[in-house]
Amino acid sequence: MNKKVSNLSGMFLVFLGGLALLHTAILPFFGFETGLWRLWPLTVAGVGVALVITPFTAREKRGLGYMFIPGFPIVMVSGMLLIAGLFNWWHSWALFWPLIVIALAAGFAATAVYTRNVWLFIPGVIIGMNGLVFLLCSLTGWWHLWSILWTIEPLSVGLALIFVSMLTKTPGLFRAGLIVTAVAVGGFSIMAMILSGWVAILGAIALIATGGALLLNNLRRPADYLPQEKSPKEKLVDSLSQ
Repeated sequence: MNKKVSNLSGMFLVFLGGLALLHTAILPFFGFETGLWRLWPLTVAGVGVALVITPFTAREKRGLGYMFIPGFPIVMVSGMLLIAGLFNWWHSWALFWPLIVIALAAGFAATAVYTRNVWLFIPGVIIGMNGLVFLLCSLTGWWHLWSILWTIEPLSVGLALIFVSMLTKTPGLFRAGLIVTAVAVGGFSIMAMILSGWVAILGAIALIATGGALLLNNLRRPADYLPQEKSPKEKLVDSLSQ
């Protein structure tokens, strides 16, 4: 048997054994009596875990990394189902369902790293930022803030472009991301200042921070705005053409 497969199989068996010990000894000791039927989410977890560990069994096949995209959310769903079933905490779904969205973003990020495809970070960042905002609103009940939080969509696109440009060292992509980010922050700030209280203050601070970032970016790279000196080969071509 392949050593990696053996190790992963052993880890999975240890995990199942720990769950069995939790069910038969630890939970009853603290007064939690659960039936075996409550462990049915483990069947869902098995599918998710299989998708996640498969790429590690054949590292030379980079394409298997795409299994992380469905695997991570399935593992998250099974974990939430298991906790809700064991502790009869089904109302937790109303609070923590955005974790599934965040798990999907983590799947894209893991796939980008495994397959060495940096462009997958773009949907990962966009989905992840939306998931974080969803989680904030679900935990606090601040859904009314979507009147200004809609700007998270262009903001996530801009930040994703900036992040990928840093990895690929593409100046044009960085400038595009910076423009989209500035527009998003400007839209957020304008919408925020319409309101009152701490939201308006946050909008003003965001405007100042964005303007300062643009100024610092211009100061950091002044050579981009200066005429480039021609190479000796270009000078020779120009002299011959005259």
